[in-house]
Amino acid sequence: MAKPLEMYWGRLLFLGFAVSLCVSSTYAQRIVGRVVDEQKQSIEQALIWLTSPMDSTLLAQTYSDEQGRFALPLGRGEVTLHIRSMGYTPYKQSLLSTGEDMNLAEIILQNELGNLEALEVVAHKRQLLLSRRSGKLVFEVERSLDTQGSNALELVRKMPGMSIDEGSKTLRYSGRGNVLVLLNGKQTRIQEAELIALLRATPSSSIKEIELMTNPSVRYDAEGSGAALNVVFKRRTEHGYSLAANAGAAFWIHLRQNVDASANWQQGRLSLWGRYSHDLGASGYWYGGVRQQEGIGYETHSVDTDRRGYYSGAVGAEYRLSDRHRVLLELSGNLMSGPGDIQTHNYISDLATQTPLYSIYSESNYLSQRTDRYTLSSSYAYASDDKHLLSLDFDYSRFSGASHIEQPNTFYNRSGGVDSLGKYQSRGVRLFDLYGLSMTYGQPLFGGKLSSGVKYSVVTSKNGYRREELSAGGAYLLDAKASNDFDYDEYIGSAYLLYERPIGERWRISAGARLEHTTTRTHLHLLDIRSHKYNPTDRGYLDLFPSASLAYDLGSAGALSLSVGRRIDRPQYASLNPIDEALDGLSSWRGNPFLKPQKMWRAELGWQYRQANLSASWSHTSDYFVSVLDTIAGGRTITTPMNLGAQRQLNFSASQGIEFGRGWQAMLSANVFWQENQLAYSPTRLFRLSRWGANATAQLSMSLMWGIRGELLGSYHTRRLGGSTDISAAMGRVDLSLQRSFVGDRLSIKLGLSDALWSSHWNGINRNDAFTLQAYGYSESRLLSINIGYQIGSGRHDRQRTSGIEAEQSRL
Repeated sequence: MAKPLEMYWGRLLFLGFAVSLCVSSTYAQRIVGRVVDEQKQSIEQALIWLTSPMDSTLLAQTYSDEQGRFALPLGRGEVTLHIRSMGYTPYKQSLLSTGEDMNLAEIILQNELGNLEALEVVAHKRQLLLSRRSGKLVFEVERSLDTQGSNALELVRKMPGMSIDEGSKTLRYSGRGNVLVLLNGKQTRIQEAELIALLRATPSSSIKEIELMTNPSVRYDAEGSGAALNVVFKRRTEHGYSLAANAGAAFWIHLRQNVDASANWQQGRLSLWGRYSHDLGASGYWYGGVRQQEGIGYETHSVDTDRRGYYSGAVGAEYRLSDRHRVLLELSGNLMSGPGDIQTHNYISDLATQTPLYSIYSESNYLSQRTDRYTLSSSYAYASDDKHLLSLDFDYSRFSGASHIEQPNTFYNRSGGVDSLGKYQSRGVRLFDLYGLSMTYGQPLFGGKLSSGVKYSVVTSKNGYRREELSAGGAYLLDAKASNDFDYDEYIGSAYLLYERPIGERWRISAGARLEHTTTRTHLHLLDIRSHKYNPTDRGYLDLFPSASLAYDLGSAGALSLSVGRRIDRPQYASLNPIDEALDGLSSWRGNPFLKPQKMWRAELGWQYRQANLSASWSHTSDYFVSVLDTIAGGRTITTPMNLGAQRQLNFSASQGIEFGRGWQAMLSANVFWQENQLAYSPTRLFRLSRWGANATAQLSMSLMWGIRGELLGSYHTRRLGGSTDISAAMGRVDLSLQRSFVGDRLSIKLGLSDALWSSHWNGINRNDAFTLQAYGYSESRLLSINIGYQIGSGRHDRQRTSGIEAEQSRL
């Protein structure tokens, strides 16, 4: 399989850079500058163009980048410079070119509400929590009370359309899973349940903003069909230092304790930073269900106590070799470790006579469980005055996990006497090494910008699972039929081209394509080869992921946008191991080594006006995979991921920021979606289900008496269709918080009550021709908390780079 990979990699490398470098265009003279607002903050995506003063002929045009910079070709003679950005007064200036380069430094745009009260109004408007930049919906975390004593998971709940499925421990956007999560542009490469835990261990005080992208361009990896979330951390960019620390506790049933601290320092060309956090204590979960199958009823109730501690930290440095060159190095780590236990009662009865048949009491005692993730990130970036950009990134990440679970089962007969005993234990080990090397290049071309990039990533994994049964002699004996070693390696080479260009004063187009070649190699070592029927084989496939967008500036009426793109969801690595892993006495999990990636097309139409955002999107997913619950002998169930068919979704979303009175503001958002699942369990078992659903979020920030700030957050989800034939019941929650600052805003105290009504319960029903299952669950989501924080230093923070090991990290 190596030869085809090398062949494709050479072609990808040539495609990504040869085209870009060969068409490089340079100009003898140019005009450069930077567009900022009255607070000296960069204005991104401002339209800049030059015209002839004689006949208004368009000479050149471009858009400002993330730092507000721009560059345009310039000839001799008189020209007129125009700048326009939504929310600001149009700018116009006459210039006389002598044939030499012209540097305009900073150009300040005035707020469109007028000069007399612009400073006051702009400063007030900047407190709004949501904004839209370059197709991204951005949650400005620093403007929320949740910068103290909260975590990234709670912030994600506040994003429009986002929800957390507590039952499956997955993130969802408009009811759809497969949400891509990046930390400073890098994915986490852990399983979904562990991703939830990682977000919970990431303190909000270290986060600058969270970006939501529903249709990312080809600049990003094609992974993630639901949506993409990028958590951007703070970094100081002014001379000096800043220190911040926070400590808190939360309690309802169990006591939890959290600490986070961060430090930033810059002097001259060197910047240093570091952060640490931990979240310790126990969390409770309660779940179960009733299954009816072939005249037999199975009732299950579980009590789950998670006692793991969550630790997170990072240190980094950036050195500016000059104004054009910079290098960066960062080491980050996350650790989850600790015991836990699950106690499950199963009651089996005859439905016709309503008489009990037998019962099972099962335990899963996690004697030890540990997951570690360490990442080394390095990068080099070059930016010239004429907007030629080059970046090189190398990243290495190691993920390891181990668990030791003791699983005793006690079987009772219908009269309540002990019928039999069984005691098992399982040991699991996972080790992943991930390497990523990428290069991107951007340059002006024909009045627009051409971007290109190549990337090569390698994932090597080793997984071991051992199941042992306690013998009559008191010793644990290996169950070879339920044990194996599974190795999985993946190689992905990719290249992309993206061209962006303004057309006239109001139009902007963007079009590109990303080419990815994937090779996978699997090795399954069976301890008892007679008990398995799998023979995994190596695979190789080539995919093209195009994307395009069109934007139109309506002036005072806002802006319209239209985008279309193709995405992919590769299976999580844990979903590929074909071993039966017991969950309790009646249920187990089995991976599927033949699981194929699912692919999706999405088209989206959007409109933005001030703080209002409206959008409508359509998506179609093929080779759709879901976790299928099926029945086997003895009334047991087994869950296996499978490619079953297709999914279609129509989504309408809206968000609106409202200000009423000084210091009072609200952010309202709602999503209404229609979803259809077309599933084929077999040629004769076909299902086609569709249903409308909706979710809404309302956040109110208040300035109260005595300098107290308050925040109220409410969310609600209607009855909705799940991933297969399941339908989830309606649910909602309300969070409250109060905060008071002292000592010149350096010391702050915050009181909070999450899920105040304890209404964040999940319930659902799954009906098909084999069984009916009603499931329920809830967690210790209601918590009363107090946090005390102190900070010194001040300064603004810069945006972070987004490259390196990306789409591979979320699938561990």
